[in-house]
Amino acid sequence: SRPKGLDPVEERATLVEPLLGQKKAEEESTPSSPEDTHGWFSKVFFSWMSPMLALGSKKPLEFEDLMHVSKRNTSARQQELFRQKWQEHVEGARRRGKKPSLFSVLLSIHGHVLVVSYVLKLFQVFVVYARPIILQDLLMYLDNGKMPGWLAWMLPEAWARAILPATGYILALVLALSTLVQSLLQQNFLYRSQQAAVRTVSSLMSAIFSKSLKLDVKAKTQFESGQI
Repeated sequence: SRPKGLDPVEERATLVEPLLGQKKAEEESTPSSPEDTHGWFSKVFFSWMSPMLALGSKKPLEFEDLMHVSKRNTSARQQELFRQKWQEHVEGARRRGKKPSLFSVLLSIHGHVLVVSYVLKLFQVFVVYARPIILQDLLMYLDNGKMPGWLAWMLPEAWARAILPATGYILALVLALSTLVQSLLQQNFLYRSQQAAVRTVSSLMSAIFSKSLKLDVKAKTQFESGQI
């Protein structure tokens, strides 16, 4: 029922303010994602996911058990970034007399994530090709007792002579560590590249949805969904 003694403006404020206040309170009370609060070590080894994985080993996970999405990956954040970058790019393109480029805008937003992910992939490829070489050097050491040239080059001559009897253990340790490093590089590459893909899709979907809201009914009947 309509409150008595209120004009339409006051009535509208009465109806809207509680909803906005509730929304703001919910945003402030929303817990942060562990990915945002943990340090670099946790991010490299993905240990911030350990509580959820431990809980999943005890019982089937429900929606309340899932972690909150990182604020950097939310659709609202990506929509705002895309809107700002697109406006800046359009204004710059107009001053230069060129057409706006969607690819350039997406690259300016998500390019740094792709660069980091493919640098990790490059190191991962190096480790993949280094493992057979290390294994070959280990077998050759067991056969003739000589230290590999690359290991002797890295160490002072006195150190090389001192650790020559333990060269086999060193090569075996390096071979085991290379497997760990390869796995970490591979998983971080996949996570960051997929993260960039999800952010790009979220940006484009938000932009397309915002554009569709600005079209009137007559314009929507003239174009198909794909054209919009």
